[in-house]
Amino acid sequence: MPASVRRLYTELKPSSYELTIAPNADTLTFRGNLSVRLKKTGRPSQRITFHQHGLKIESARIVYRDKKGSERELPVTRINNQNSLDEVRLHTDAMVYSGEYEVHMRFSGSIARNLTGLYPSYFKVGGTEHILLTTQFESHYARQMFPCIDEPEAKATFTLTVITPKDDIVLSNTPIASETAYSGELWPSPTKALRSVTFQQTPRMSTYLLAMAIGKMHSRSTKTARGTDVSVWGTIAQPAEAFDFALYAAKRSIEF
Repeated sequence: MPASVRRLYTELKPSSYELTIAPNADTLTFRGNLSVRLKKTGRPSQRITFHQHGLKIESARIVYRDKKGSERELPVTRINNQNSLDEVRLHTDAMVYSGEYEVHMRFSGSIARNLTGLYPSYFKVGGTEHILLTTQFESHYARQMFPCIDEPEAKATFTLTVITPKDDIVLSNTPIASETAYSGELWPSPTKALRSVTFQQTPRMSTYLLAMAIGKMHSRSTKTARGTDVSVWGTIAQPAEAFDFALYAAKRSIEF
């Protein structure tokens, strides 16, 4: 009989993720920073465990927050991937008791070609090939792009920041909150102008609902009778007129 899979959510309950991701379509790699607020429950231990698949965790910090709001860092002494269980384990010499924690990680990985996690699609316009980067996290593939508690009941809010070439469109679950030029360590020695795009915080939701798309895209938009914005997006290989029926159907469905 195979061993049962251990549920991480029984001990770690995330409340919010702040995720910065820098996908490089030229090298099919990405780097990222992550801050997770979570509640530790259950028995004390000397490690905190997240899901990951194919990621390299370059550094990690664990910070304990007491009820008065003061902070105490628990130094991470060892980081190891348990690949058979899709886990990364952050070990500390201190005891991790029940309570509120904030975990910070820097990580990197590869953009897969298997239609899960963060993956590329290719299209041509006028003989020039372009790459569209999109995500497919359902049901348990968010762990391929960032460390997380990748179980559907582990709902949390997400604040996503994407580092991307200036002339690419980037989409996510929520509207853009801010946008600035970028020059930083997640994308060293850039050969093209970059920008940092931060999206509004999402509602509480499962990791598999987080979504992102980056590339040469355009759209058509309308409003419902009650003023809800509706848009249909596609690559620049598709004429905007091709979006009209989908836009009509989406608008009428929402109104219905």
